[in-house]
Amino acid sequence: MVVSVLAACNGGDPSEDTLEPLEVGAARVCAEANGCQRSADATCLCGTTRYTASGAATSSLRCERAMETARDQALAKATAACPAGYCNAVEQEGLCERAPSGAYHATFYLTYSCKDPATCL
Repeated sequence: MVVSVLAACNGGDPSEDTLEPLEVGAARVCAEANGCQRSADATCLCGTTRYTASGAATSSLRCERAMETARDQALAKATAACPAGYCNAVEQEGLCERAPSGAYHATFYLTYSCKDPATCL
């Protein structure tokens, strides 16, 4: 038994509707995530545009803890900025200084590119 499924997608004039056969169970399987349609067969490439995310944190414990927190902040910013993930990341620890209050303040920088297209898995 052969089953053909037809779909029409057009919000304009009905005379402009085009019918396209869909292959059931083929590679054209799509799922929606975060309001964006993602295609299971989209290939990711690393984009050429470079971005920098930074983090800054204060810890009363020590520099290492402040730096870990600052790093986590920078990584979270890059993850949020790139729907398909980030690539070519270069991490750089900034200064960690002890304030007169005794707390440690650290900065961390992450330079990265986003994977393209944003719809790839």
